[in-house]
Amino acid sequence: MISQKEALDLMKMVTQHITLSSDWTDGPPIALFRADGCWCVRYASGNWWHYSLKDRVWF
Repeated sequence: MISQKEALDLMKMVTQHITLSSDWTDGPPIALFRADGCWCVRYASGNWWHYSLKDRVWF
């Protein structure tokens, strides 16, 4: 389960990711899960991104 601190950090990163993308087309977040040791977010488009809270990057 995600901790409250991780959830807040992840929310900040997701917001930054969407805001910095001037042509964001993936829609809103719809699911949260873990893969490859990172938290991941699936968006309405079906696409998903890894978010490394430790390194503060998404991929």
